Amino acid sequence: MEWHGTMGGVQNEIEMTAAGATNRANESSPTNPLPPTHFLYIKANVPAASSVIKIEKLKLTSFFRGSHGKVTDVLISVYGLQRDRQSRSSGSRPVRHRGDSDPFHHRATSEMLIKVGYNDGVPITHEFGMTHMAGRSNKQIGQFLFPDWDQGRLDAFFAEEALFARYAVEGLKEIAGLTTLCRWAGERGLKRAAVTNAPRANAELMISTLGLSDFFQLIVTGEECERSKPFHDPYLRALDLLGASPDHTLVFEDSTTGVQAGVAARMPVIAIADESREGKLLTVGASLVIRDYKDPKLWAELGKLDTTRPQAAEADVVLHSNS
Repeated sequence: MEWHGTMGGVQNEIEMTAAGATNRANESSPTNPLPPTHFLYIKANVPAASSVIKIEKLKLTSFFRGSHGKVTDVLISVYGLQRDRQSRSSGSRPVRHRGDSDPFHHRATSEMLIKVGYNDGVPITHEFGMTHMAGRSNKQIGQFLFPDWDQGRLDAFFAEEALFARYAVEGLKEIAGLTTLCRWAGERGLKRAAVTNAPRANAELMISTLGLSDFFQLIVTGEECERSKPFHDPYLRALDLLGASPDHTLVFEDSTTGVQAGVAARMPVIAIADESREGKLLTVGASLVIRDYKDPKLWAELGKLDTTRPQAAEADVVLHSNS
């Protein structure tokens, strides 16, 4: 899930450092058009090997200094909000799909794939899901799994998959420290948006289950944009709807495609992942990788930026914890 942040027009913002976002894209490449106005585009997930460029990570303490000034907004990936209570409590390795912490969709999709005879009825693995489905939209997943299916058949498949997923929603539990982070953003009046490749109904269900419906000011889904993640379109749309600037915005993500999208929109991205995926997310441009929202590394960085005493935001923020 993605999270955008400045809230209620409150001017009580956090001092942060902003110097030099030096990321640039190859402006002449037809596959890498620059977005309008003041946004810079960093090429991400372009298949042609010749179009690969070096990505310079945005460092939090340098990005929010100088001309960029203060942080006023925060964008969070929907799937970066929750983990599967059932898999954690049993001690087994969580099986995840789409966004890194969307295990119930993995289970639902796996069951549906078995039902239609995909892979001769052999269940898909965690690695398969992370490689081919994590962070991707239904359209992208459908094109990969069933390139010969027509749109009507794909729509029916994902409609039934969504019903399966709803039965598993009771297994959701927020990632450790999420309530604290939400309070941190709310106290500083940050605008907030959830940005996701999930269908809107799924995103709203997850947000509601976690008690965050009143926290997010808006939800932006990839299917409602011209292009979904890894392209930067969903993030640019969130910025536009919030009236926010990438120069003053933090992104929280949990998938490779999500990190690529945030970096492409020229914003620093904090990624939530385990050790096995940390290197990959840093490679595609994450500014910082944390285990959860209680991670000391996160609060050490936010502490460097948080130089003013927070005050209550002039808006209604309702936070609930399912933990």
